[in-house]
Amino acid sequence: MISTAGWRSTLGVWAVAIFSVVLVRTAWVGDDAYFTLRTIDNFVNGLGLRWNAAERVQAYTHPLWLMVLTPFYWLIDITGRRYNTPTQHPHFFYGFFGVALVWQCAFLLIATNPARYRPFMLIAAAEKLAYIVTLAVLYAQNRIAAVDTQAAWPDGLLGLLFVIAFLRTGQRTP
Repeated sequence: MISTAGWRSTLGVWAVAIFSVVLVRTAWVGDDAYFTLRTIDNFVNGLGLRWNAAERVQAYTHPLWLMVLTPFYWLIDITGRRYNTPTQHPHFFYGFFGVALVWQCAFLLIATNPARYRPFMLIAAAEKLAYIVTLAVLYAQNRIAAVDTQAAWPDGLLGLLFVIAFLRTGQRTP
């Protein structure tokens, strides 16, 4: 006989399987989305709400969705013109993302047994300090705004907490 926990896990597996099948069967992008996005691109670039710049044809079928997407597209367009976006340098973006993901896994590993992974706490604090130093150098070179340096505050606090945890775990006797 299957226990209550067994029934729950079996039901959970079936629910995930059914959801996955429904998701895959209904996941598609229609050409209508492309029509809307090209119309938004023309509009943001000053060519009007049209498919081709020379033709006055309404190419979108859902004006509300067009109005919802336009401000976001405009913000992304302006940001892309002012700053280097991840799409212009994907190797930097994905490299940073991969390293950040590995570090988050390392932080979770340290949290599982702080006494055992005590030496890694100093390495983790050094990683947090490296981010702060990077932002400070970029700010000193006027490559980022002062408001962008606020992202370093949580990392500074976490680095300080890693140092405190390192000192406190050293005081305990196993």
